[in-house]
Amino acid sequence: MSGCGLRNGEAAVVNLNNIVAAGTYHVTEQVNRTTKQYDRLKHRKKGEYRDVPLPPQVKETIERYAETHGTVDGRPCPTRPRRRTVSVGAAGRPGTHRSAEECV
Repeated sequence: MSGCGLRNGEAAVVNLNNIVAAGTYHVTEQVNRTTKQYDRLKHRKKGEYRDVPLPPQVKETIERYAETHGTVDGRPCPTRPRRRTVSVGAAGRPGTHRSAEECV
């Protein structure tokens, strides 16, 4: 989505309901880097938006992904949660990578 003119925080909250025309996407919100919550756009009042071009192949990819993985309030669901890996080995030796969940 960065090729469409979206910032990282805006691309993280892509919403199918904001595809308004064949080649236009309304950017209405972003993820706040500090709070990790949905927030209004930078330099915009609440409710304001900006339009960015949406190439047909990007629109098709978003729609196909949403169809495969489902949506919540128009937002495509992630495929899997991100996992942080830490380096712990058998008997506490470093070197073997495991997910953070396995280290608990």
